[in-house]
Amino acid sequence: NIADDKQFSRITGNLAGDIPADRRQMLADSLRAIATATASSGFRLSASKSYFDNFSSQFAAMNAIYGTGMGDSPEFLDLRKVYHDAATQAFNDLVAAYPAVVNAKLAEVGGLSAVTYQYSDIYGRIRDAAFAFALAEYLITRKMSRVVDIGPKVLNADAHAYNGQEFAFNVIKFSMFRTMLRRFSDTGATGVVPGTSSHSYIQHTTLAMTTEFDRTQVIYSGAPGQPFGTNHGWSSSAVLAGRGVRGGVFAGDYKTTPGAFGKYSMFPNQGLEEPLPVNLTTGQVDVNGKIVTTKSIFPTLMGIFGVKIPMEQMTEGIPFKPVMA
Repeated sequence: NIADDKQFSRITGNLAGDIPADRRQMLADSLRAIATATASSGFRLSASKSYFDNFSSQFAAMNAIYGTGMGDSPEFLDLRKVYHDAATQAFNDLVAAYPAVVNAKLAEVGGLSAVTYQYSDIYGRIRDAAFAFALAEYLITRKMSRVVDIGPKVLNADAHAYNGQEFAFNVIKFSMFRTMLRRFSDTGATGVVPGTSSHSYIQHTTLAMTTEFDRTQVIYSGAPGQPFGTNHGWSSSAVLAGRGVRGGVFAGDYKTTPGAFGKYSMFPNQGLEEPLPVNLTTGQVDVNGKIVTTKSIFPTLMGIFGVKIPMEQMTEGIPFKPVMA
């Protein structure tokens, strides 16, 4: 939970008057001891133990990077530049390739003055996203973290209005994801996994990008007085790549036209843009199948690595085997 590059620089730097290193280590050891099964059995609620375990892990992680100067190291700054350049290029390509679309959508919210409004902070957003993806790669390839979660606040593309900003944010996110996938697949970029002779990181790492829920494909007007927008859909999507993932698989679908005709003749009960049931073995749409929800994402990732789901994180979702190798 590192908010931005400035906070990271403060955490990894040496702050005057801060707790000495030996005292911080003592606190970390104490928290780890309290978090053991014996000591934590006094918690009345399993959620309380989970929250404490999370706090203990975060404190230990912060203590591991404190004072390292990592945030301002040439190596990390170079890595940030790689992601920053990739996202900037993707954004510039978008504007160059679709000027009519981008300009038209900007015109909907005020003409030329909207250019400043829409894109005044786009490069700031790129900077923040580049920092997050660079930090994720840094922590993984240096064996400082096994799991990195880049939250939606880094580059939120949840814009209702159908405009250039929504396009830009999504293009930037996908460019970051592609850049990480390519680098993790290239031993020349990230090196080989320690303990192996030739394995790339993508052979030992699973990348996942998920949505809150999909946008509709049909452009329509919202409530009176509101701008045209893509609004919210009723289904969700996830893109998986890397270890344990069956590549080249597109599983599932959602209803893109109303009514029950054509390929949707067997699904009269599904409304427009609602997800369709799928066969849990093949991943193909099946009238006798089951609706798979976002609750299956976590079990699927755990199943890929053969990890048992902790009791305090149980979910009715099941591993989605069609996308698992």
